[in-house]
Amino acid sequence: MRRKLVAAFILLMLSVLWNLPVFAVVNISGKWHASSMGAVIEATINQRGHLINGVARVRNPSGEKNTYHFTGSIDGNRVTAAHHNGHRFAGTVNPNGQLVGVLRTKRGQEVSVTASRR
Repeated sequence: MRRKLVAAFILLMLSVLWNLPVFAVVNISGKWHASSMGAVIEATINQRGHLINGVARVRNPSGEKNTYHFTGSIDGNRVTAAHHNGHRFAGTVNPNGQLVGVLRTKRGQEVSVTASRR
């Protein structure tokens, strides 16, 4: 009888821990929009489990357009992504559902980014 109670308690605790938001992976698939330093950023993110990939289209204030294909990962609410030429993004999904972080260019410039779903 005591073994059954201990086993039931362990199963209960595991099920509680498994359902905690700390362990949940946030789904960030979809279209995102941001503007920073006069540039407009439109991104489409695809997510499969912890892995992400996508395309970011950036239009700078002079109208020049650039396209960046990226890959990355998500761990809980932490997101990292990189473009093959060295641009990197690191951020989190905040409680409001926004993607907030810093984009570090290949030359080391850091740009704060706050993106919202579209």
